Amino acid sequence: RAGLLVGSPLAVSFGLRGLARAFVGLPGWQNDLDTAREVAAQTDPLSHALVLCYRYAAAVAIGVLHADETALRDTEEALRVVQTSADDIAVGYGRLSLGIVLLQSDSPADRARGVELLRRGREMSGTRPFSAADSPIIDAGLGYERARHGDYDGALNMLRDTVDGLANEGLLVGWGIACTNLLVECLV
Repeated sequence: RAGLLVGSPLAVSFGLRGLARAFVGLPGWQNDLDTAREVAAQTDPLSHALVLCYRYAAAVAIGVLHADETALRDTEEALRVVQTSADDIAVGYGRLSLGIVLLQSDSPADRARGVELLRRGREMSGTRPFSAADSPIIDAGLGYERARHGDYDGALNMLRDTVDGLANEGLLVGWGIACTNLLVECLV
């Protein structure tokens, strides 16, 4: 059944449950994320983009999944599909997912493209109906990339500010875990 905000609340629910299970180390999280991807692939662009954001942007950022060829293929395809949908929220999540995946690449060109996608997603969060609640993971991803370019002070300040902001708002669950993980990776 179609939902009020997304075409497949079932797919989104599987994605959220998979992510929650991954956060606390419970078994079954991968199956939930796989099921979410399969269900969402047959539905609307927003459900598809959200599920892939849970699967790749979040799970890669917290370190439970790797940004492999499947992640790249899935997120490239999702962004291609959502860009033709005229759904700004779906486009934002498509950019976020592919951007996070590309930041994990060894290729400087891929990482530069990832930064550009995240910057474009960040711009959307302030001017269009893309969720401003997702700005912290975008900022953390951009900070992480700054560290890879040798700007450790700038990166750590950006990451610390992002995590502090989430902590001050009581939002360390969710993106807070992913942002904290990126901060710790930059510290080690």
